[in-house]
Amino acid sequence: MDLQDKLRQGILAAKTGEKKKAYQLLLDVVKADENQILAWLWLSSVVDDLDEKELCLENALALEPDNEAAQKGILWVRNQRLKASLAQQPSIEPPKPLAPPPKIIIPEKPLQDEFENEWLCPYCTTLTSPEDKICPHCHRQLLIRQRLSPERSVWLWRGIFLQIYTAFYTAAFGVGYFSFICAFYALPAFYHFWPLYFGQTVNYPASVTDQVLEFFPVWMFWTIVAIAFYSLNLMLILFLRVPYGHLMYLLNSGMMLLIGIFGMIFSPSRWIMFGGFLGVLLGLLQLLITNNLWKDFTFEESRLRLHLDQDATNAPSLYLSARKYARLGMWGNAIIHLRRAVAKSAGNLDYHLALVVAYLNTQRIDQAQQALEEVEALHPNAPQIKKLEVKLQQAVESKQ
Repeated sequence: MDLQDKLRQGILAAKTGEKKKAYQLLLDVVKADENQILAWLWLSSVVDDLDEKELCLENALALEPDNEAAQKGILWVRNQRLKASLAQQPSIEPPKPLAPPPKIIIPEKPLQDEFENEWLCPYCTTLTSPEDKICPHCHRQLLIRQRLSPERSVWLWRGIFLQIYTAFYTAAFGVGYFSFICAFYALPAFYHFWPLYFGQTVNYPASVTDQVLEFFPVWMFWTIVAIAFYSLNLMLILFLRVPYGHLMYLLNSGMMLLIGIFGMIFSPSRWIMFGGFLGVLLGLLQLLITNNLWKDFTFEESRLRLHLDQDATNAPSLYLSARKYARLGMWGNAIIHLRRAVAKSAGNLDYHLALVVAYLNTQRIDQAQQALEEVEALHPNAPQIKKLEVKLQQAVESKQ
């Protein structure tokens, strides 16, 4: 078994809780090659003695002084020693620890670092100010306009269906009234007279056509058509949530109320008075609906920031969210999802590779290099690694 195989098996054993096996494998690795920083870090997680743990972490720091995991691990060890010494002095109230005891290694949850700062640009990960409307580095827009109600509300659907009902009711009323006139005066069916309303002639005597136009005049026909067409257009405005559409609906409800009241008060015909009464009812319904539509048509500006999706609770859902943000070019949001996906499922090759790609797209060469080394330790024979190494080398050269 070569050195890399031992390292990989030792890491897997540590993750699965086989401490004795992990200890022996990782110890063999550091004996053979003292420069294996991953081996020192994982070895510190499987030893229980604080002195041994500190020795492993100090060796890791000697190889990489800026390694955050090793730094926090040593801080935790020293806090544990401080707590142990204070526990022997019951009369002295122990002070608060210098820092919370974090996990030594990444496997359980990601370490807190710069990506905990929500004001990093979600596109290029450059630090921005909360007041920035445009990222000063990548020049992407950081302010977005969103509706207060992203989905169509119940009241909006009520308004839409009310307009559909109004259009069909108006058309049905016109057809029914025309049919009634034709039947009452023993005239042919109403559809024989449609051409009259388009300026054409029909094969009936003038006395018949005059009688039809007297009881169902041209202005009435086109008024009914206009009302039905207007109702359908208003329905479309509501459905598409055209800006200020709710104000148009409010204006429409006011017009319906005025027309209905005017018809009820001044019309000599009972039928028209009844129509006016229906107009008042319709206007009141529209007014009630309009009063509940403001969230559907009101926008608010919000600042883009780094955030985890609320429904991303396990490794697969975190990976899917990361892919979504990657397609949008929001590599910062992709990175924080991928880091957590890797932490929850450290053996998954796809998660590691995607994280390397995300780092490369944000020009984070050092972090991409470190992530790639972790992939090589876990999956040394993965063919994708060679391609990423080429991309990494190209990124290094372009940065120089």
